[in-house]
Amino acid sequence: MEFKILKTLNELIEIESDYNDLLSRIEERHVFYEFAWLKNYILYYPDSHAKDDSLCIVAGYQNKKLFILCPFCMRKGTLSFICEEATDYNTILIDKSINIHSVLKETVDFINKSITFRKICLQNFKQSDILLNLYIVLNYDGGGYKSFMNVSATAPYSLIQTENYKFVKKQVNDIRRRQRILSEKQNILFEDTENISVADLEFITKQKDASFGENIFTGQKSWKFFTELNKDIPEHFIVHRMFIDGKLVAIHFGFQSADTISYFIPCYDANFKGAGQILLLHIIEKAMADGKKCFDSLRGKESYKFHFCDRIASNFTLTAFPLTKANKLRLFCYRAGRFVLGKMLLGGSV
Repeated sequence: MEFKILKTLNELIEIESDYNDLLSRIEERHVFYEFAWLKNYILYYPDSHAKDDSLCIVAGYQNKKLFILCPFCMRKGTLSFICEEATDYNTILIDKSINIHSVLKETVDFINKSITFRKICLQNFKQSDILLNLYIVLNYDGGGYKSFMNVSATAPYSLIQTENYKFVKKQVNDIRRRQRILSEKQNILFEDTENISVADLEFITKQKDASFGENIFTGQKSWKFFTELNKDIPEHFIVHRMFIDGKLVAIHFGFQSADTISYFIPCYDANFKGAGQILLLHIIEKAMADGKKCFDSLRGKESYKFHFCDRIASNFTLTAFPLTKANKLRLFCYRAGRFVLGKMLLGGSV
């Protein structure tokens, strides 16, 4: 395997065709792994570390064919995924025809020899054989690290076309009842499109600001990222709107593939309580009618998600310290911090 490190966006763009070819050969594809997502995140997302001076993308080739790509950057001495924010799933791209353990071991050996860093911290690493193999390589198979793997988020989902799809009937029937009562007095209209508009972003920003204060939409911080992404991969976007008597009261923009709907940014006008759940029910019913197989609610353990989802995937944070003399104190502090936090969470004394 021949490796190279891409340190600029231009170098990444030069291998776009190789990247997309590899993407077609991985085990599980998602919009968060698309080249357009990575490129536009570097260009437009307000993350000061995901820029040219910090990029550290590791690409492994065999017979001039890309077999592995690690979308890494350096954050204050920490090797991390480039897309740490606004990205529900991260992974290392690996050709599904190759032995995962072997290629990861070779890649880690290259990283150890070629990149200087204090630790590795990979957030929102989607549960997979790649994650587990990397943990084993780092910890036990000559990687030279002490590694820790913690669940960082849950991602409820459902296989909505199966006979065994289970939703909470009481809650869903209550949503249908509220929709029926509302429709008797007012006109309810749903719109579904692949394009996100400025009006949509204005509505989302207004509602998010009112509910959460400053966020990624405040001051149009992330607008450019999402609008450019929509231009590049419109086929992956899905926008659902709900109107009552012509007034926009709820919106969701997320992502779609041939068989999956991903529930990304939902929001509703607080003056129309229940509109968000009525829209969510519409999204799932439309997905079922369109033949989608999976509804993925993405990160978050909000109780309403479990009214519709009966399965759970997990994201992990993988933290690894090279076993060097300089890292002994950092490793001690990390372990001590985990112990203290664990005691606090369990209600014990320290």
